Amino acid sequence: MLFQNGFEGLALRRDVADVSVSDLEAFFTPGSTFELRGETENCGVAERTDLGLTAMTDDDLAVRAFVISSADAATPEGIRMGSTLEDVRTAYGDAIVHDEPTEGGGRRLIVDDQERPGQDVTLASQLFAFDLDESGAVTTLRAGGFPWLLGCSAGRP
Repeated sequence: MLFQNGFEGLALRRDVADVSVSDLEAFFTPGSTFELRGETENCGVAERTDLGLTAMTDDDLAVRAFVISSADAATPEGIRMGSTLEDVRTAYGDAIVHDEPTEGGGRRLIVDDQERPGQDVTLASQLFAFDLDESGAVTTLRAGGFPWLLGCSAGRP
């Protein structure tokens, strides 16, 4: 189960990042490794393509967000790969605070922090984001800290 602050049994706390890449390796498959890729000065990627799991890390390799492309993951509200735009709107309604087009004709919906609804997004915010393809089906689930859940790129850590 994917929560805004991590996976069931593996949580990210707001006050301190207490999950590292080595914690992920032990949690998912002891003895397994995540491929580490530095992306920017303050943001990196730890990836297990066989699990459809990418962890976005800060410069200390503390996990700040998850990007999921696996059919096995779902939010507590039941949103998973293949869910529709209407499913997301029904599940989150007014908590959808941002809707932007993405490359390829899809869109990204960002859901407000459930513990701090209506407040400005800060580095402490824990959010969901859903990437949808041009047909309106969810292709990627994102959960975690802003701006890491959006990925590593220019202008973001």
